[in-house]
Amino acid sequence: MKITPTQEQVDIINLVPKINRLKIEARAGSGKSSTLVLISEVNPVKSLYLTYNKAMGEEAKGKFPAWVDVRTTHSLAYREVGHNYQHKLTRPYGAYKNVLGTGGEIARAFRLAPFMVNSERVITSAAIGHAIKSTVNNFEFSGHKHLQDIHVSLAEAKPYLKLREFKVKEYKQRILKWAKKLWEKRIDIYDETLINHDSYLKMYQLSNPDLSGYEIIYADEFHDSNPCLLEIIKNQDTKIIVVGDFAQAIYQWRGSVNAMEVLDWETMQLTKSFRFGQDIADLAHNLVLDKSMKPFMQIQGYEKKHTEVLDALPSNITEGVCYIYRTNTALLEKALELLEQGKRVAIHVDVSDFVAKVNSVVALKEGNTKKVKHPDILIYNTWADLLEEASFSKGELQRIVKIVSSGEHTRVLALLDGYRPVKNPDVMLITAHKSKGLEFNVVVIGDDFEPLCKNEQTGKIEFVNVAERNLLYVACTRAIELLVISDSVKEVLDLNGLWSDNTPLEEDFDVFSEFSIGSATIQKYEHGSHFDLEKEVRLQTNALGWDSGTEISNLAEWAVDSAPDDEDSWKNIYMEPTGTHGG
Repeated sequence: MKITPTQEQVDIINLVPKINRLKIEARAGSGKSSTLVLISEVNPVKSLYLTYNKAMGEEAKGKFPAWVDVRTTHSLAYREVGHNYQHKLTRPYGAYKNVLGTGGEIARAFRLAPFMVNSERVITSAAIGHAIKSTVNNFEFSGHKHLQDIHVSLAEAKPYLKLREFKVKEYKQRILKWAKKLWEKRIDIYDETLINHDSYLKMYQLSNPDLSGYEIIYADEFHDSNPCLLEIIKNQDTKIIVVGDFAQAIYQWRGSVNAMEVLDWETMQLTKSFRFGQDIADLAHNLVLDKSMKPFMQIQGYEKKHTEVLDALPSNITEGVCYIYRTNTALLEKALELLEQGKRVAIHVDVSDFVAKVNSVVALKEGNTKKVKHPDILIYNTWADLLEEASFSKGELQRIVKIVSSGEHTRVLALLDGYRPVKNPDVMLITAHKSKGLEFNVVVIGDDFEPLCKNEQTGKIEFVNVAERNLLYVACTRAIELLVISDSVKEVLDLNGLWSDNTPLEEDFDVFSEFSIGSATIQKYEHGSHFDLEKEVRLQTNALGWDSGTEISNLAEWAVDSAPDDEDSWKNIYMEPTGTHGG
């Protein structure tokens, strides 16, 4: 089907021939990939389209013209380097061999001794082995040419970092020494040590690849790029166009960087989402807040889409619902509830990893440390250590400890053991991380998002980190027709007075003054929330065709009782610098 470009897309297409580096900031559902297709159609030269996800790559092959080579970043590296290491990507057949694939195997191969923290606490050999593996993984994700101190993983020593007697420098030196040996074994084509796909991507980066055979490189989903890939792309001497959404960067925990913020290139915007209407767009705008906890991101809804935002799922909607959770544990607790109600449920979690983690927690509780296998649990010497950590941590760990302590883990594990995927489910359950890139007609936000915290020094409420803010935005922008929000969403909205006393996002209000400016009708309100006014001011100014010089949120507060009745006054005020009205 032929795509009719928006004005934003037309402006981008017209700019491409004039510059050599372009960054496109694209909101959720705004047609990121479609825009690259449009650009490629009017630039019939040998080009390369890169995406991280294999499924996206397969889908893209049917959309781009023949002169565009569609590849995942790893397939590009595999073609040049990875194919030589294919035999090292899987364990060898036959009798068991230690291929240094786990922390325990690394510990045995290098004959690692435990690291003594003090007379009572030690970091086990297996945990040391895992730290060595994590350090090499950190290096593979990085853009650096050599393993360094900054790559050393401290996650395995987390319970001891605040202890005065913990010798951090000595610990780092030990981990780095063995990490260098592990890396040497990974890149040795004749050694049987396992590698992963990021290993050969790193080798590809270190080979200083030359992609000048392509006249244009298109890089999609660049908001979650790792520094290794970023180093490959930015060093190419050809036209490069990257696209992404800074607010969808959610993989910082595994070493990804938000390249949309790192690259200081010419920037264009795609602000109009075709996935949902203005209600969800307005909500998304008010979820992505800056350091002062004020909205700043432009996003528009599709005028042909009618969407709703509610705080409870209507009782008449029993099918086609997708629940999006922050953690696997909360997701599975909901799955248990729904299955017991007789619902047909589709569960999207990494079952094997979750089961291994729960079993390791159970083993630690029972004092059977030899059966503690999961790297996230290996770092704890005793059940008491784990309880102490869980008492002040949030998220997955705290929830797993809770279900194990209560004995509920037997029900959860039985569910996973007996669960089989179903066709045409009534309900789908998925985590926010796995939901990225997907969309659903009805979305219910789970109750386990905890994006906010109190700064102990300032006493102010802020986001735990940018990734938690972005995860909530990603989850909410999966909805097409109906979004049911949780208390955590309301708490963020309430920071700017948008859900005080459970005020709904849509509210009836009284017009007490109305007048015309050009083709637009301006209305002033006696009642109505800040959210309503913000929406109305945007509609008014858009209708007048003015470019915003003032934050809409500031104008909205001011407009409730101060809006002038003539075009010149409106325009003068609207074009003043940010922050001159309201608030």
